[in-house]
Amino acid sequence: MKIFTKLKNYSIKKKLVWLSVSISAVGLFLSAATFMVFDYIHVKDSVFAEHQRLARIISKNIVAPLAFKDDKAAIDILKSVSSVSAIDAVYIHGEDDKVFVKLGTMPLQSHHRAHSEPATNGSLLHHVLHGRSLYVNEPIVLD
Repeated sequence: MKIFTKLKNYSIKKKLVWLSVSISAVGLFLSAATFMVFDYIHVKDSVFAEHQRLARIISKNIVAPLAFKDDKAAIDILKSVSSVSAIDAVYIHGEDDKVFVKLGTMPLQSHHRAHSEPATNGSLLHHVLHGRSLYVNEPIVLD
């Protein structure tokens, strides 16, 4: 309320300057907040898309080792993506739904939380965001 009592004593010119600065400050704040929300959503979507692409690449490359039950070749393929710092662990399941090969140190309980959670759109392809971890399920099609 002190601001309004001080404004009474100002000239019209100072009041107009104060009003325009206040409106500009509010506008800048709102635009900055809008950009922050947009960037957050965009970054989240791009992280999902990037991890989905990596999962798709792994699933396409792991078909032959999985079909021939060659765990050494499967581990070599998984080691090729181990340089991606965003990947903590990769689990490949066989036809019996048991872990065929794995790469990484993520506890199996965390992995099963995402593996057992159903997809919302009816497909096997989905991702689960839990805490600070993103779990991606990508089906492997043996043709």
